[in-house]
Amino acid sequence: MTGPILSGLLFSLSVILLSFFKPGSCRVFIGFFFIISGAVVNLTLIIIRPFFVYQYGMTARLELYRDFTERVIGVNPILFGVLLILFELTVGMMILGKKRWVTGGLLLASLFMVILIPLQAYRFAWALSVPSLLFLMRGNYGKSLIDMVRERREGAKTD
Repeated sequence: MTGPILSGLLFSLSVILLSFFKPGSCRVFIGFFFIISGAVVNLTLIIIRPFFVYQYGMTARLELYRDFTERVIGVNPILFGVLLILFELTVGMMILGKKRWVTGGLLLASLFMVILIPLQAYRFAWALSVPSLLFLMRGNYGKSLIDMVRERREGAKTD
C-alpha cells in the first residue's frame, strides 16, 4: 500500500510544481501520462490479466462501485478494459491538442481522477493533483504538441 501512496504523492507533487512553474511542460507531462497509462500500463494488464478491471472494481470501498462493477463491467470486462484504454488515449491526445481540446481533456482527466478515489484509499494521493489540472484549464493553448515540435524543428533548420 505504501508504494501506490508514495507514487501518487510524487505524481501530485510533480504536477503541482509543474503547473505553477512550467504549465506548458505540465500539460505535456499529463498528456503523455494518460497515453502511457492507456497504451502501455493498461494494455499490458489486459493482455496479462484480462479481468483486471473487474477484479479491481470488486475491491472498491463503496458498494455502489462494486454493484456497478458486477452489473456493468462484469458483463464484458475485456470490452470495458479496452474502453478504458481508448478513454485514456483520447484524454491524453486531447491534452496534447490545442484550444478547447486541451480544456476538455484536462476536465476529463480531473473527473477521472476524482471518480477513482472511492476504489482504493491510496487514490486520494493521486487526486491531490486535480486542483492543478483545473488551474491549467485557465491557459490559452493555441498550439498543439505537434505544432510546437514543428516550430522547434523549423527554428533549428534556420540556425
